[in-house]
Amino acid sequence: LYKLEIVSILKNKGFNVKDVHELNLILEKMGILIKSGSHWMTTKAGVKYTIFNGPVLDAQAWHPSIVDLIVKFLKK
Repeated sequence: LYKLEIVSILKNKGFNVKDVHELNLILEKMGILIKSGSHWMTTKAGVKYTIFNGPVLDAQAWHPSIVDLIVKFLKK
C-alpha cells in the first residue's frame, strides 16, 4: 500500500487522518518512522511493514498489516 491509500482506508474506518503528513506523525509516535532531515526514515521496527530489508528514506510500499497496527494504536 502507498501512504495515500493507508490514509483513505483509515478514513473509511472512521479515523480522522487528514493527509500523509499526519500519517507520518502517527507512524513517528508509533516508532515506525523517524524524521531525518527533510525525509522520513523507517526504523528497524518499521522495516517489517515495508517491502524493504532495511531502513530506507521515504518508504513508499507498505504491507497491508500496517493498517491493523495503526488502528490498534489509534484506538488507545
